[in-house]
Amino acid sequence: MQQLRVWWIRNPPAPAKYFPVKNVKEAVKVLNRLAKADLKNKGITDNAGGVEEFDEKDKKWYEFYDKEGRDISEIIDGE
Repeated sequence: MQQLRVWWIRNPPAPAKYFPVKNVKEAVKVLNRLAKADLKNKGITDNAGGVEEFDEKDKKWYEFYDKEGRDISEIIDGE
């Protein structure tokens, strides 16, 4: 089963926060919610985010790409 999580950094180089998600559709919702919240907070000057997928073979998280090779920003832009 595919394991996904959203990573989000407010005011880099602050550490990332992670949010487990069930699928890409949920990841898009979480990313949009985080971005909207940051826009309302004057203390946040920069942010960065993405989606990672867990690789069971080597037990590490890697940036997510779909079957067409698109990362989450390309998926969001295509909607």
